[in-house]
Amino acid sequence: MDLPLDTLQVWQIDGAVGPRDFLKGIAPLLSPGDVAMFGSYEPTEKLSDALESLGAIRHLHLDGYFMSFYANRSEHPNGCAFEYTIKNTPFEDILQFDEQTLSQKDISSFYDHFLAFRPGIPKVPLITFHDAVCGGTLYLSGHYSRSDAESVANRLSLKASLVDNPVLKFQE
Repeated sequence: MDLPLDTLQVWQIDGAVGPRDFLKGIAPLLSPGDVAMFGSYEPTEKLSDALESLGAIRHLHLDGYFMSFYANRSEHPNGCAFEYTIKNTPFEDILQFDEQTLSQKDISSFYDHFLAFRPGIPKVPLITFHDAVCGGTLYLSGHYSRSDAESVANRLSLKASLVDNPVLKFQE
């Protein structure tokens, strides 16, 4: 699951980060009404029930977000994404769940991929974190200020760098 960011430059943050620390670290960047998507390869029924109890919508497939959807379904037939609308205190309700609830059948994180956007016309991509639990790179939109990006990086004990958008570079 991925969402191309729409700025020429993006903030890149590399390094291992746990799922709870990640949510706490990015929470100040998000506003009520923003949408977060949690991509999970092997969600448990307990995880699905918990997120759905908070109003999250489970999607088996959404065009435009699943770059390798069909290949992944052969290995992970139960994979899905949970669409979660940000509330006044981002992720506070999710973080109330215990570790056993916030896990999948195969890993101790409840998501493999994460993205966030501000709905509207046009939709504004904010954050993408592909392969979040296995060394992926966190990208923040170039719409965020240096102060915002460095603040997130500091909360995660990592460093933020402004780089050319790798998706746009790839398309050249």
